[in-house]
Amino acid sequence: MSRLLQFVLVAALAAVVGHLATIHALPSVIMSVAMSRISEAAVETAERRLAEGSADRLDLYRAVADRGGVNVAIAAPRADHTQRFVVRSSADLLYSACVFDLSKGPLRVTAPLAGGYASISGFAANTDNFFVLDDRRSDGERLSAVLHRPGEPTPKSVEGVGVASPTEKGVVLVRYLIEDESRMAEVLARQYEIACDPL
Repeated sequence: MSRLLQFVLVAALAAVVGHLATIHALPSVIMSVAMSRISEAAVETAERRLAEGSADRLDLYRAVADRGGVNVAIAAPRADHTQRFVVRSSADLLYSACVFDLSKGPLRVTAPLAGGYASISGFAANTDNFFVLDDRRSDGERLSAVLHRPGEPTPKSVEGVGVASPTEKGVVLVRYLIEDESRMAEVLARQYEIACDPL
């Protein structure tokens, strides 16, 4: 076998290995960065609001700060041309996120309905969407899901659809469709009632 052919084969093998490594590692790296940014931004905002002494939602800001932006619901402002909380976000949706870590136990996510489309979606640490629960599968008042690690049972004493997350860490997104601008205040109020709490 000529040296040129050996070089070509080694280069091709290196390219294939590098490509496969990138395909498998890149989604996890992207999600890790996204989770860190969401948590850090939430903690920064919470600490600023607590320092200001804003009377509104102090309990929420304390929870965000105390939990380091993890296992707590974080309401995002409405997306516009200057800011995007979610990749490819829509100005017709209000988003809330919960960066989760199930290493200490299950997590319950609840979102009150706001009279229109609402959904809870779970994304694993590799960006895979592993569940969606929307208003058509609700009890009429709220959406409720209990996330737990694979192989662990859903706690029986807790309301909610049991969902085994394929990874201990990830992100839950809650979305509300803004169908009527005149009801915006009501939808915003519901957004701040979303809970993402360890059991």
